[in-house]
Amino acid sequence: MPSRRSYLAGLATAGVVGLVGCADESDRTTGTVFRKSVRAAVPSGQEDSNWTGIASMSGGVHDQTALIEYDPMYVTVDIDAVEMTLTDEQQDLLDRNFRDFELSFTVVPDGADGGPVRQARRPDFNEVHVGGEATVSAFTGDDGAYYHRLHETGPRSAELSISQLRTDEAAQ
Repeated sequence: MPSRRSYLAGLATAGVVGLVGCADESDRTTGTVFRKSVRAAVPSGQEDSNWTGIASMSGGVHDQTALIEYDPMYVTVDIDAVEMTLTDEQQDLLDRNFRDFELSFTVVPDGADGGPVRQARRPDFNEVHVGGEATVSAFTGDDGAYYHRLHETGPRSAELSISQLRTDEAAQ
């Protein structure tokens, strides 16, 4: 027969595991991906960096149009698919040319005016589609930043068209 201490320890462990599982489900947000962006820290003469926009793609929540601004050296835009992604080579280039960089996207829950903007790891950034559906939860990375953890993606509710496309070497 197990001791009372062993029984209580086992019960406490089961309770914590159960709570962790519940917390994971309740923290999830499902909505439309409204914006994807890439920002980079340009070294300045001081300790702080100046952050600049490298790429931005937004739209697909209130209408089926997208605004895209990007530097083709650092991101890939498929105009036919209306999609923005980052390759291994482009990530290496960002690492070499900037002090730091951030990939982020915004998920707007149905019926809401806005949603959380959080950083993303490259696989999740590449998998989400502006105007498409995504289910995400939040987590804090080793660097202390808040990130989206992507659980599921869905297709766009309708075809997305480009309303404005700006390509230059330093898209803001």
